[in-house]
Amino acid sequence: GKDDLMNKQSFKFWRRMLRRAEDEKARAVLFDLDTPGGYAFETKEIMSEITRLTIPSYAFVNENALSAGALMSVATDGIYMSPEGTIGAAGLVSGGGAEIGEMMRKKLHSSFEAQIRSVADKNGLDPELRRAIMIPHPRDRVFGSVVVKAGELLTLTATEATSLRDGRTLLAKAVAGSIEEIAQMEGMEGVEIV
Repeated sequence: GKDDLMNKQSFKFWRRMLRRAEDEKARAVLFDLDTPGGYAFETKEIMSEITRLTIPSYAFVNENALSAGALMSVATDGIYMSPEGTIGAAGLVSGGGAEIGEMMRKKLHSSFEAQIRSVADKNGLDPELRRAIMIPHPRDRVFGSVVVKAGELLTLTATEATSLRDGRTLLAKAVAGSIEEIAQMEGMEGVEIV
């Protein structure tokens, strides 16, 4: 839901569900995301839990995975985009949405960058692309056909996220219309979706 990443109880629920999925040997965990963002540190903890899963995990960007939703998505083993989906704009702000002081921002960026490098190593995606989602850069950056202007954060459309760069998709595996379609693409047709 739109407010799930802004509800600390949701994170407790997800932790329980991730443990349950592992215990019951689920085929996969698929997050159905449509969110403008949420709590940074709780999201960082969930990212760690997602990367430790021994079963596959996927994000379905249905329609928006912005801010904390983008960070959560990039921690999974694969991202699928709805045709209208957007992902990105994960700049760190205070709980009330205000700017953060310079030293605190540096500390937060350092912490989250390390997390992103770790996640990028796990699933082979470009850490600079992920960094561009979270941290503005003083110069323009180019990722395939996508240009991120100086001082801006990267937000990708479904078409951009699935565009090819050096023979691989930029960020997402494919565009999908539903969770059932993703299950089919991942060879899990006929499984129960809870």
